[in-house]
Amino acid sequence: MQYYQSRRYRKRSKVSTLLGLSLLFTGSLTLLNNHDAKAFSLNHIQYVRLANTMPVFVLSHKTLYHVPNPATFFALGGSWANVESLSSLSGDSLGLPMVVPYPSGTLLKTYNAPTVYLVVHGILRPIATAQVFNQMDLNWNAIHVIPQLMNNWPVGSTITRPISYWPSGTVLRQSGHPQVYEVEDGTLSHIISPTLFHQLGYHWSDVKIVSQLPYPIGSAMTKPLREYPTGTILQLDGHRAVYVDEEGTLRHIPNPTIFHELGYHFSEIIHVSNFGGNTMGPPLGSTTIPGDPSSSPSPSQPPSSSSPTPPLSAFLSMGYGYYADNEPNGPTNSSYLDLLQHANALSVINPVWYFVQPSSQRGWMVNDWTRSIPTINGEKNVQVVTKAAHNQGVLVMPSVGIYYNPSSGPITTPAEQKQLVQQLVAIVQKNDYDGLTIDFESQGSGNLSVSAASTQYTQFIQQLGTALHALGKKLMIAVYASPYPSTIYNYKALAPYVNWINIMAYPEHNSSTPAGPTQGFPWLENIVHNALATGVNPSQIILGVAPYGHSWTYTNSGYTGNTYESNRTIKNYIESHNIVPLWDATEKAIVFTTGPLAQTPPAPLSYNVNQSSPAVANLQAILNVALLQYASTYHLPAPPLLWANGYYDSETSRAVAMFQQDFHVKDAQSGIYDAQTAQVLAQVISQYHIGETQWWDQTSRSFADLLKLALQDHLAGVASWRLPFETTNYWSTLTSLTSIWKP
Repeated sequence: MQYYQSRRYRKRSKVSTLLGLSLLFTGSLTLLNNHDAKAFSLNHIQYVRLANTMPVFVLSHKTLYHVPNPATFFALGGSWANVESLSSLSGDSLGLPMVVPYPSGTLLKTYNAPTVYLVVHGILRPIATAQVFNQMDLNWNAIHVIPQLMNNWPVGSTITRPISYWPSGTVLRQSGHPQVYEVEDGTLSHIISPTLFHQLGYHWSDVKIVSQLPYPIGSAMTKPLREYPTGTILQLDGHRAVYVDEEGTLRHIPNPTIFHELGYHFSEIIHVSNFGGNTMGPPLGSTTIPGDPSSSPSPSQPPSSSSPTPPLSAFLSMGYGYYADNEPNGPTNSSYLDLLQHANALSVINPVWYFVQPSSQRGWMVNDWTRSIPTINGEKNVQVVTKAAHNQGVLVMPSVGIYYNPSSGPITTPAEQKQLVQQLVAIVQKNDYDGLTIDFESQGSGNLSVSAASTQYTQFIQQLGTALHALGKKLMIAVYASPYPSTIYNYKALAPYVNWINIMAYPEHNSSTPAGPTQGFPWLENIVHNALATGVNPSQIILGVAPYGHSWTYTNSGYTGNTYESNRTIKNYIESHNIVPLWDATEKAIVFTTGPLAQTPPAPLSYNVNQSSPAVANLQAILNVALLQYASTYHLPAPPLLWANGYYDSETSRAVAMFQQDFHVKDAQSGIYDAQTAQVLAQVISQYHIGETQWWDQTSRSFADLLKLALQDHLAGVASWRLPFETTNYWSTLTSLTSIWKP
């Protein structure tokens, strides 16, 4: 058996970390079966059910875990004779559904133990020895290393002898024969044509070659109804509901909280046009404890946080910018001009006018940089802009910003917090603003713990929000895309004191990272749904929009990230140079290359996660374009984007193998960048004019997808950082897809 992983399941990894694998190579007979799991193992399972009821549970530490089906029950070694019938289950709580959040066929191990598990029909099966692992033709580099096994993950019997296991959805071909088959629950269905093969979303590099077909041949496949491994998460195009496939039965995952708690990631959702012949089962978490109608899995529906603002009847459109008539972009290319021309598509402007800085008299002061702008007919810039906005029904909520250290910043002590709140409230009252936008970006937590720094920030926002709301004014905060405890921004704790939380969902890539989109769509989905999983009301969440892109120059000596460029500038460049960008339908972004032809990386290059190589980084960047070009030419799903950082990891090996398959590299070792592969890559670089400089950007098409995501998740609105970076299509896209809220 070979390890199967469809290109759709691959997750980007900045560095493939295989911690602890040295334990696995101490000899071919090394014992791997040293259970490290909190999860259920066969030796200590207590099965119970309430007398005269059907549901069977595993009871562990006063927590009940529902066994979802007979297959799982028997795979765990269950016997009906061992199920205890109890008169009462009172005092026991209901745990999470018994689900392994990885597709069947995945290899797993934890950081601190040598046991390797193969997911088989949604059950973790420990592999007894390295010898058995090797005899099954499994791939050590394909192992996913995870922190721990969770309590609700079922662990089945140990694999002590080699087994042949191919999950549903695997595509196989017998050596020497042209027919390709899809595995469907232990039988093989012949895929009758290359057209159907591609309609199913497969790629020729997905096909596994076997010496003998492992299962009997069933009926031929004539329609594009694809199978997926148990544990795959699916979403129907244009619909919000997410399902997990359990042996061909789809079970709805009812909310982002339970999705997150089960260990799933929204970037792993497979988007499909139909569910084929799959049947619908009960939703995950729908089982209750018999006799206790109030019971529900913990966590249940995400709590709705209290908010100073009720949900609005329409969509909020916000725009950051300098809003100065001739500073700094010129009178015909400014955010102020955007306000005048597109007020119908704006709800709020967030002028970047104020910065917090140390005061010469000690303490901290709020500085207004626009004071240096000449008056206009005797009025200051802030007065002119505020009046213009109000005249067109647009709220003014200036941004107050600082990059700060919580150990020595402007809100470190209660006295500093009080003094700063007083300054900010006075500014709002003096200038007739509708509120403020606080953009305090923490540079770590300083000498404080993350918890202490988070509490400090929350206390400040609590004071400011209370003071502004007492005056009928509004407050929005700009926060990083990762909530507490990854950062100091505890969305749930902050929500009661603010009207809106603007999640700065950017940049995923910038001049300091390898090449890629500023806001790739899987990244955006993950940010949105992780935010919802905190329990914050969606009507308080503003999704940040980044209307700019970047370019990177890659050579065999290294790569350089260049400065950002606005959507407007990049669009003009594309049009003036007659460039036809590639559309990445997964990232929902465009990519194109310029400059001299890319340098062909020297061969050989192969698996090495211990040292970054500039030549490997160049290879990864070129492969990202070449594979996308191939997929675009033949109308195939976009390949996963490699993190082009120079580490030749398992993702890079698979990308090289895909390239070798796509471009018919002969006599090459799969996944190894050898001389034959280098020769073909040089031809591809020339054929497709792949340049050294790679550009990634979002377009109005990208914005439409982002906007649809915000709308389907019932977010309050979007905020662009910053105007006037957008193109004119930004505004037409916005007004065509939703109604804009006006005060």
